[in-house]
Formats: sequence, structure tokens, C-alpha cells
Amino acid sequence: MQHRRDIDGLRALAVGAVVIDHALPHVLPGGFVGVDIFFVLSGFLITSIIARELDQGRFSLAAFYERRARRILPALFFLLIVWGVIGWALFPPDVYAAFGKSAVATLVFSSNIWFWHATGDYFALGAKLEPLLHTWSLGVEEQYYVVFPLILMALWRWKSLRILALWGLVAGSFALSVWGVGTAFTEPAAPLWSFFWLPTRAWELGLGALLALGAFGAAPGGRAASLWALAGLCAILASMVFLSATTPFPGLAALPVCLGTVLILWTGGATGRETGVSRGLGIPPLVGIGLISYSLYLWHWPPLVLARLWVSSTILPLPLALLCIAGAVFAAWVSWRWVETPLRNRRAVSDRLVVGLTASVGGALLVLGGVIHLSNGFPGRLPPQVGEVYARAVSPQLLAEDCQAQGRRGEACWIGAGPAGDMSDFVIWGDSHAMALLPGFHGWLGERGLKARAQVHGGCPPLPGIIRSGTSREVEDCISLNAGMLAMLENSAPKTVVLVARWRFIRSGHRTPGESGDPFVLRPVDAALADLDQTALFDRLFEDLVTRLGKSGHRVVIIETVPEIGADVPQAMVMAALRGKALVSPLTETLHRERMAETRNFLDRMARLAGVVLSDPAPVLCAERCAIERDGELLYRDDDHLSEAGARYLVPRLMDSL
Repeated sequence: MQHRRDIDGLRALAVGAVVIDHALPHVLPGGFVGVDIFFVLSGFLITSIIARELDQGRFSLAAFYERRARRILPALFFLLIVWGVIGWALFPPDVYAAFGKSAVATLVFSSNIWFWHATGDYFALGAKLEPLLHTWSLGVEEQYYVVFPLILMALWRWKSLRILALWGLVAGSFALSVWGVGTAFTEPAAPLWSFFWLPTRAWELGLGALLALGAFGAAPGGRAASLWALAGLCAILASMVFLSATTPFPGLAALPVCLGTVLILWTGGATGRETGVSRGLGIPPLVGIGLISYSLYLWHWPPLVLARLWVSSTILPLPLALLCIAGAVFAAWVSWRWVETPLRNRRAVSDRLVVGLTASVGGALLVLGGVIHLSNGFPGRLPPQVGEVYARAVSPQLLAEDCQAQGRRGEACWIGAGPAGDMSDFVIWGDSHAMALLPGFHGWLGERGLKARAQVHGGCPPLPGIIRSGTSREVEDCISLNAGMLAMLENSAPKTVVLVARWRFIRSGHRTPGESGDPFVLRPVDAALADLDQTALFDRLFEDLVTRLGKSGHRVVIIETVPEIGADVPQAMVMAALRGKALVSPLTETLHRERMAETRNFLDRMARLAGVVLSDPAPVLCAERCAIERDGELLYRDDDHLSEAGARYLVPRLMDSL
């Protein structure tokens, strides 16, 4: 193909938006749409090449895949080797194990499927510490490269049919994407699947393919071309500015950026004349970035993961974020200059050598990735005591997981002493913070010969009458579990009901400053309460719950939110050990109380109701600074959930003081 400088500029715009969004998410919240620009570009360029060779009768699948291997694999292999070494030195075991698993998935062209299964959400907190999360888009493109050439080959002799068939595939894929993420009038059916999988992303590549096959006709010239190109650029920029991690995506929200890309490609090359937009995109700085865009995309994400681990926060200080960007640009240039470019030169590197290198290096990396995964990230790299403490802090919460699973099945979960049966002592009711405290309650109850029924579910506060944001399964589980528990309590003998949740976050909807992730959005089941804002809705329904429990004769104990450290404590301990530094809590008691002030005032009002007791973990855990370790054990398993050791330390001190 004739080289188009505006395409390099589009690449630069796309990769720049992605890098800024990942490094400085508040600056360009919709920068993730850069990936969608890449999808349209890829569909256009690949189809243009295949179509030309099919017309000339010289298209070869083997040659096509060999070219794809030269383009994609050398830089990818180089990245995996370098970060495999860096990860050995600096990644905590769980992050290094995740690197190994995702490396294997990437090498077998299925990282999008793996991250759909493993992360729960591309924008989730845990995903921000996945060193190879960004390779999901490579998985989509690689799967497309396997399927699409075969479709074109099968339809090529019928020009009208191939265009019609491709329009049908694009329309079907787009409809599937919209169905998956939902609209203002329909609920999302499979939002995570829609984000990661090829069937709901193929329409974006398909738009580029349709353009390459002439499905949009000849582009206009003169002022009309310039206006269409400007409209396309505005659509792209508006998507970058106005979309965010909370926007249902792709679906309808992806349409403007994809059509905008099509408009720029259509008007910038088809007429043989440049528009103002294509000239602007063709300036040397943008062309230069466009040339290294693939390597820059590969190299920008792992340094950000390491930086987040280094500062124990998913939100990076501006100087550190800029340093990561600069380092990624330099590494990308090195990769492009000394790895990508030489291996794409057929005269210097033969096809046989490319096949041999791909098989040998790729095979070795597959084995190494599997070993890293199966070894759980080589925890033996850590000093023995650090590794043991870390492993205990992050060990699976089997009791909590069992209780949550039993609740989903409609079964009662019993903790403490004695067999399951008609409960006579306590009820523990709450979300993931309640789950984290279960080992402490289990031990405290057992020592006193008492037992309790636990109703716990992650992300589901003990608040009947609300619908929270999330998947339909999560919403349905939460509504039914809360309704069932309240009905059971109103028809049972008086008990002590312990309510545990992340109250401030749920009441305000906003995360702790410095913590990324989706807000907690509540909606009422009763449409009559729809006009209330989140705080007023929470206050209304929580007071109603406490009042109803009191009228039923129950004693209500409200356990305030444990201090939220703002950093993943086990990972911070490992990073401190690898750097030879002491582990210091970043949270002061004063800061914790400032964060909790408004919610504490409301809970104090609830505590003045008859039969209600408010229990505050802060006096137990905080003295000037809030403790994150005690007697050689970590008190937290992440940034805001207590570890088993933390639960066993806190719960007896809270319950004995009631």
C-alpha cells in the first residue's frame, strides 16, 4: 500500500490517548477508546492487503500469517523476556504469578478470554495490577486474523455478496455488543463478555474492512471532505473526553469513535487529496509516534503496574506517571529500532528463520510462563519470614467463601460452637467486610459456647429495599438475600444482630481518595423513593431497617467500617522488603476520622435508638497511626479488608466491650 502519513498520525492519537488514560486517568477519562481506533485501522489495513492480493491471485494464508508473526511476535517476545526478569526481582508473588498466567494466555492468542475470566472488570482495582492486561486487544485482533481471511477467500468471487455478507456480520456483531452492555431502555446482559470477546468487537474491525472494500463509495472532495474529516476528528476527541470507566462499553458508546475513524480514513486517502485533518495528523512528531505505536502500546502498561506497587496506590503522583510515560517511550523506540524493524526485513531475516525463532522462543516463553504460574510466583524469592507472613495474609478465606456460597443456595451458614440448627445467639449480616471478620466471630463464639448464623455476600450491604449497580446476577442475589434475612428476623425470637459493611462508601457512593474504581450506585426497589439522592436513600432505608429490627425485639450492633489504609498492605510489605525498607502505615487516626465524620454522625443518631449499639474499630486499631501489622502478622489482606489475623485480633475486643 501507498504510505499514508495520516494513518501514522491516527496511530499516534490512539496510543497517546490510551497511555494518558492509563497513566493519568483523570486527565483523559475516555482515552481507552484509542484501542477502538486501532481496531478500525487494523480492519482497514489488513483487508486492503488481502483484497489486493486476492485480486492479483497471489494471496497465501501461510504468507499472511508469516507477515503477522513478523509484525506482532518479536516485540511481544522481547517485552515478555524483559518483564519476566524485572518481575522476578520486583513483583510480589501474586503479581508475578498473574504475569506467568497471562503470558501463557497471550502466547496462545487468548488473553482477552483469560482476562474476561480472571479480572471481573477491565476497570476494576485488581486489574490495574495485572502486568499484561493490555494484551487483551492483541487477543481480539489475533483471533480476527484467523477467521477473517478465510471468510474473504470464501466470498471473493462474488463482489456484491461479499459486501452484503460483511455488512450482515458487522450489523450482527454490533447488535450483540449493544445487547451485551445494554442501553438507556434495556438492562446489560453480558457487559464484561461484550468488552473482551471478538464477537462483540468484530464490528469495529469490520467497519475498517468495509471501507477497504469500497462499501462506502467514493469520498467527496474539497470542502465536503474537510468537513467530514473534521466531524470524524470531533467524534473521536469527544469520546476521549466525555466517556469514562463507568460508561457502558462498547455498544452504542463505541459508535462515534469508530465512525470518526472511518470518516478520517475515507476522506484522507480515497480522493487522492489531503484534508486539513489529514495534514495535521501527518506532521512529523505524530508520524514518529505512530511508527513506534505498537511497541509503545506494549511497553506503556507494565511500568505503570510496577509504579503502583512501588507507591502502594493505583493513583500515581504526577511526576511518577510522567516518568513511566517517558520510560515507555524510550523502551518502545528501542524495541522498534532494534527488534521490530530488523525482523520485518525479509532480506535480512528469512521466512525459515522467522518460523524457527517463533517456535523456539515462543515455546520457551510458554514453558516459563507456566512454571511461574504453577510455582505461585516463586514466593521463595522473598525472605522466608516475609514470604510466610504474606502467604498467611492473602490465603483464601474458606469460611467466608463457604458462607457466601451457602447463602446463594438458600442454605443457612452457621459459625461458632455446636451443630447447625435453630439459632439462639447471634446473626452476622453484611458485605465483604463482614466476610473478612467471620474468622474472628467464629473463634470468639466458639470460645464462649455460642453460635451464630452468618448471612454475608460481597458487595451486598445489609440494606433491604435497594438495587445496587452490577451484573443482573449480583443484583438479584443481593435483593433476595436481604429480603429473606429480614423476613426471617421479623419472624424469629429476639437475637443480637450484628450489621457490618463499608458504610461510608455505600452511603456516599464515593471511594476513598486515591482509590480508583467504580462508584457504589444505589437505586430503590420502591419507585416512590426514586427522587432521593444516594445519601438520603441510604439514611431512609437504614433507619427503617434498624427500626424494624428493634420492633421485633432484636438488639442491633452496628460495627463501623474498619480504617481503610489506602494501600494493599501485603503487597506494600513485599515491596518494602524487596527495597530493604521498613513497612509503615500511611493512615493516621486523624485522617480516618475526618473521612468517616459524616457517616459517623449518622450512625451516632442510629445508636440513640432503643436497642442499638455502635461499635468503632478505630480505638482498637489506631493510635496516632492505624496499625497494619501486630506481633509479626499483617492485619489486612488488601487495602480495606482485614486478614484472618486482623479479624481474630479485632472481633474479641469489640464484642467483649459491648
